[in-house]
Amino acid sequence: MGVTRLRRSFKRRRRLYFVGLSLLPLAFVLIWTSVAPALTLSSLGSQAQPTFDAGGSHSLAVVADGSLWTWGGNYFGQMGDGGTQARSVPTWIVTSDDWASVAAGGRHTLAVKPDGSLWAWGWNGLGQLGDSSTVDKHSPLRVGTGTSWAAVAGGFGHSLALRSEGSLWTWGWNSNGQLGTGVSGNQWIPTRIGEGTGWVAVSAGDYFSLAVMSDGSLWAWGAGDKGQLGDGATTDRNIPTRVGAGTDWVAISAGGSHSLALKSDGSLWAWGYNYRGQLGDGTATDQHSPNRIGSGTDWVAVAAGGFHSLAVKSDGSLWAWGYNLDGQLGDGTTDKRSVPTRIGTGTSWVAVSAGASHSLALRSDGSLWAFGENSEGQLGDGTFVDRQIPVQSLAGVKPPTPTTTTSTTTTTTTGTSSTTTTSSSTTTTTIGGSAFDDVLANNPYYAAISGMAGMGIINGYSDGTFRPNNLVLRKQFAKMIVGAMGLPVTEADWKDASRPFTDCGPDNPASTYPHDFIAVAKAKGLTSGKTATTFAPESNITRAQLVTMVVRAAQNSGIGLDPVGVDYSGVFKSYNDPTHGANVKLAEYNGLLEGLQVSGSASSWVTGKATRGEVAQVLWNLIQLRED
Repeated sequence: MGVTRLRRSFKRRRRLYFVGLSLLPLAFVLIWTSVAPALTLSSLGSQAQPTFDAGGSHSLAVVADGSLWTWGGNYFGQMGDGGTQARSVPTWIVTSDDWASVAAGGRHTLAVKPDGSLWAWGWNGLGQLGDSSTVDKHSPLRVGTGTSWAAVAGGFGHSLALRSEGSLWTWGWNSNGQLGTGVSGNQWIPTRIGEGTGWVAVSAGDYFSLAVMSDGSLWAWGAGDKGQLGDGATTDRNIPTRVGAGTDWVAISAGGSHSLALKSDGSLWAWGYNYRGQLGDGTATDQHSPNRIGSGTDWVAVAAGGFHSLAVKSDGSLWAWGYNLDGQLGDGTTDKRSVPTRIGTGTSWVAVSAGASHSLALRSDGSLWAFGENSEGQLGDGTFVDRQIPVQSLAGVKPPTPTTTTSTTTTTTTGTSSTTTTSSSTTTTTIGGSAFDDVLANNPYYAAISGMAGMGIINGYSDGTFRPNNLVLRKQFAKMIVGAMGLPVTEADWKDASRPFTDCGPDNPASTYPHDFIAVAKAKGLTSGKTATTFAPESNITRAQLVTMVVRAAQNSGIGLDPVGVDYSGVFKSYNDPTHGANVKLAEYNGLLEGLQVSGSASSWVTGKATRGEVAQVLWNLIQLRED
């Protein structure tokens, strides 16, 4: 019968976060967040939405299939994985694979989908999620019902967005006028700024904002104490204020307290705070107006971070300058640089994004690289060790989506500053960035294995492999499911003299798979054993046994599985085993078996021995169902 991949085709659905993005039909585009991304100079009349971004201490990216992956700091739920645990490997934000663009703020995240809907999650103490509350959200939350959002940008505590008709909206913290409303006070929902419809790009710094209009004019508002607004003063502004008289601005990026921009001729400009050399003019003197950096006319992408800056030239070379204590410049040192310094000899870089103290850079093959601070896993390399040279985080990152603009401006357009990428990026179909050497993007259980590893529920072997085709012992699965359900295991469990099964023996807490996990699984009703008195810990678990334990875990944790309906016509409809048949059907009907590769006879397959990859997939499905 070949191989059948079980999919969501039944009544029960795992959480879907869909919506969409109606791309801005204008000359430029969105920008970014408090530690900004890149802008790119692309062809006339086109633009690109950001598909990766670096925030305060977290990172995110959309890969070629539209799925969203996040990693790094997560104390406020800014990763969107439903929890608050930092992750050092890219973690799939489950079930919705139609993300279009993203923006990472200081501690919150914004995203737009292809249908133009707006989503937000993470820290919300200042109303920066726009849902009219100040409650943090640990999973993507749709903001309103609108379907015309085209671009987003996240600052430290405020958010900016553009709609497809070119209107500008802001919400969140307004300590320095960064919302541009003209009045004091935070805003808990998106609030329109003025009546204009000519806005084409936005970028959010820590406490200030930048924007470009369709005529190429540059505007700024918010904190101005370091000259970051570029209007020649050091005064805060609470409404959009024009910066100079130029009409040839095509890219902007707002950082901690400094700003970067590109003009249509490819020249690079910087202004604001410069104590760490982040302006790149060879000094440590603040600049209160746009100051040209060098004489080059081949700059195509810029990103302003906390105290550092990144850029890409038209030849694909990568450049960095400013503060470097954590290696965020990627030059192999921790030395500060006050002028643009080339990073390596590569010529395939196409886009950059700068976080508070870490950096992301995209190559034309879709591979995403990271360097700098890694205390919360924001580099995505599986460690918490700072890196002074680029290390790969992910592969197959989705290139920006170019769109034909309708603006009358004659300037060359750019990508976004929120994570900008050039339209010359090439698409790859691999997802890559695996936590294990032998689990590549084409593995059917790649997402589940990566996600489970990121949560610390499964581990690999000392040689860096996971061995997804290896069989699983019953004692191993007991540990995995107890971990997946977050059940506490205490010293009392392994010291308990009245053990539930006679073949588990005296426990050894130093063992990789101590029997206390089996005791907890029995106590919580997840297993009744192989017999009434034995568990057979050294035997391989079958797929049917695996499914029964998972169904019991779901039922005993209050997940509330839907009863199998009359519409059920699944793969296992003829599997009527008296012990496991009903559970297998219930699991399939509720999506717990989604993604499994069934070969041959369904009844024969389900009674066979489960592999590590299959176990990871089913437990991953259980975790997602639990979070619904």
